[in-house]
Amino acid sequence: MLLISELLPGFTGHMISAQNVLADGLGVLMAAAPIYVARFRQIQQGDTRPESRRSADN
Repeated sequence: MLLISELLPGFTGHMISAQNVLADGLGVLMAAAPIYVARFRQIQQGDTRPESRRSADN
């Protein structure tokens, strides 16, 4: 959402700050990276479910 609000002035003809857009993008990547690293480690260790959660509920 913050990244969208950062890019919005560009659509209305105003200048956007490349540094702010870069900082926001890096912030999103830094927030999401631990999730993907944890999932990658689970897969490498073979820690996966044989069936999906929804089919296990039935």
